[in-house]
Parts: sequence; C-alpha cells; structure tokens
Amino acid sequence: MSKKILALVLALILCAALLTGCPASEKEIDTAKLYNSLKSDLAFKDELIDMEMSAILNYYFFDDANVIEEALVCKSASGATAEEIAVITVKSASDVESVKAAVEMRVEDLAFNFENYVPAEMDKIENAVVATSGRYIILAVADDSAAAQEIIDSYIK
Repeated sequence: MSKKILALVLALILCAALLTGCPASEKEIDTAKLYNSLKSDLAFKDELIDMEMSAILNYYFFDDANVIEEALVCKSASGATAEEIAVITVKSASDVESVKAAVEMRVEDLAFNFENYVPAEMDKIENAVVATSGRYIILAVADDSAAAQEIIDSYIK
C-alpha cells in the first residue's frame, strides 16, 4: 500500500511541476545595436549627443541608480527638440517597473518643458515609445513613433 501512496504523491508532484511550468528564458538584447539602430534608422531634426551616466542622472530620476547595469542615452544637442533615445538595462527584472516609471516621468518632464517652449514638439512627446522586455527599458522620442516601435519590436520580440 505504501508504494501506491508514494507513486501517487510522486505523480502529484510531477503534475504540479508541469502545471507551474518554467518561466520563459529572458531574451538577451544587443543594447548597443538597438541603440545605434534607433539613432541611425530614425530621422531626427537635431543632432543627438550621447550622455554620460552623471548627466543622465540629471534628467532621469531613478529611485536607486545602483539598479542600473547600463544606460545608453542620447538627447537633442541644441535642446530645441524633444528628440531622445534611451536603452536602459537593469540588474534585476524586479527593478524594471521603477526604472520604467522614471522613464515615463522623463517623458512627462519633456512635455512640461516643451508645451509652451516649442509646442510643435508635443506630437512626438505624446507619441513617445516606452517599451520593456526582460531587464530592458527602451524610450524613443522621434517624429516617426511607428518606425521607432517597429525597430524596438524587431529586437524585443
């Protein structure tokens, strides 16, 4: 009788393991390639300049900058346009939401700054692409948000 019970318990454990499944493996993204693709394949009115982490922290208010593994960010050189790209990798997937919130706050900040300064930029700000995949958060503020979305999708899907 005990062999039957043991077999039943093992069968139940196996079924439970099959039902819970394994999490999908995280897709690795070549962040430099994605970043460069966004910079080169989208049309920008202004020159985009790469930013160092110390400068990035002046624009993106992360709850904890120590969760950032890598941040590739460029913005309008002249400041006359809202054009911006960010490809951010966090150390842990559990930090994605807080960093995404900081990226979304950056878009809100752009809207606040350009609403009366250069209202013509509002369309690209309102259609900014913010995407996440695994440990990655991506932002593209460009005239052609559909093209930006296509480029991002080609890397994250």
